[in-house]
Amino acid sequence: MTINLIKKEEYLGDHLYSTVTLNASSSIELNGGLGNMTARFSADSFDLTKMKENEEVDILLTNIPATGNYTIAVSATNGMVTKSIFFELING
Repeated sequence: MTINLIKKEEYLGDHLYSTVTLNASSSIELNGGLGNMTARFSADSFDLTKMKENEEVDILLTNIPATGNYTIAVSATNGMVTKSIFFELING
């Protein structure tokens, strides 16, 4: 799976919050944990001041649980603002 990050210059006023960190959570466990599944990003964080206009991030999911439908959330945060997007994972 690939996510496209788009750099918006108008939001870079405060360089203190220019690093964006990625995280994944799921509906597999009640606390949002991934269970035995792992989610690895091609890059875990980005410095928006050094980023090209657009960046692609690949997500590799391994140890996907047995048959079922799950929700995977991918979040990006700079410590002040968090944006999450949700994907449906259908296995089986």
